[in-house]
Amino acid sequence: MRITLVHALKHSIAPIEASFARLWPDARLMNLLDDSLSADLARDGRLTDAMTGRFLSLGRYVASTGADAGVKFAELSRPNRA
Repeated sequence: MRITLVHALKHSIAPIEASFARLWPDARLMNLLDDSLSADLARDGRLTDAMTGRFLSLGRYVASTGADAGVKFAELSRPNRA
């Protein structure tokens, strides 16, 4: 099974790959990274239409690769979160 992993942070790739290797070694992984998502959210203070469009574009790209599944790993902090 081919699984595409979509990341918002570079440092999330290695531990996630290690978990797959340990728990699902037969999975074939593909990694996509958009490491500007967190910075853009912090700058804009909210999820914008442009960011939503980027998420949708990433999803369409994942589908176009023939992946059997796609997983989005996001560590997007919410500004001014109480």
